[in-house]
Parts: sequence; structure tokens; C-alpha cells
Amino acid sequence: MIDMKEIILSKRAVKRITTDRLKEVEHELSVKIKREGEFFEIDGEAINEWIAENVLQAIGMGFLLKDALKLKNDEYYLEKSSISEYFGNKEKLVKRYSARLIGRNGTVKKNIESLTDVKIIVDDEEDELGLIGTYEDLKVTKKAIQMIFEGLNHATVFKFLERKREANKFANLR
Repeated sequence: MIDMKEIILSKRAVKRITTDRLKEVEHELSVKIKREGEFFEIDGEAINEWIAENVLQAIGMGFLLKDALKLKNDEYYLEKSSISEYFGNKEKLVKRYSARLIGRNGTVKKNIESLTDVKIIVDDEEDELGLIGTYEDLKVTKKAIQMIFEGLNHATVFKFLERKREANKFANLR
């Protein structure tokens, strides 16, 4: 019996996975992917199947292909959570704090991404929060997101991230 990975993605996620992206994932990870509607079969070496599953989930969440393919590196992780995790199923709060995390014209999200080297997807319609980064960077980013969700001023969060980044640079010099 041949082992292969099987996954099911939402209709919205499937729309984001174009044929070209699918072929690129197959090429990059040396796997074969068969798609039927929302159902995907991934065939290849076990580790590559697992990575392909994560890459497809990331693309389905809205990450760019180049960011999703960072998951080939075993130092990068995909973290997924629901925004309502923080607020219960209160739709107004989910929308309000999603907007606080994104900021006007995406500026808050972009600042966090540049200060942490973590890619962020916020989708309040699907109630999804997605992060791609290294373990340490993810830890700091999740703390910053928590601070925003707790209502702290954006400037306070950015100062926190700048201090963490400087501390990281100093630690790497040793």
C-alpha cells in the first residue's frame, strides 16, 4: 500500500491555489499533488508530503508562494489560530481587533512584519490568523499581537519589538 497525505481545504483556500502554484509546489518539494475540488492528495517522501501540506495551507490562507515555500527550511513554522480565540465568538470584537492589527493601509501589520521577519495573514471573514517565521521570531510576534489585542498603544508595541530586535542582534554578536 502506498502512503500518501490527504488534506481538505476550504473552498476559499482552494481558489487561492492556482494550477501554476500547485506545479511550483510539486517542483520545489518533489511531490505529486492531485486535486479534486477541496480534496488534495500529496504523494512523495513523507517529510516532503508534510511540508507540502503546510505550504498548501499557507497559500490557502493567503500567503504568497515565496513566503509559503520558506516552510521548506526546517527553522520556519506555520502558526495558525482563530482570532476569536482571543475574544470568544464576538464578531464585532474580532473585526475591531483585526483592524487594529492590520492598521490603516496595512501599516501596523507591515511594521510588525519588518521588525520581526514574520509574515502575517489576518482574515477576519474566515476568522484566521496565520504566521510564518522562525520559532524565536514567532514567539515575539505572538506577544506583540497579544499586546495589540489587549489594547496597548501601537507605539508601545513597536518599541517593544525594536528592543527585542536590538537584543537579538546583540545576542547574535556573541
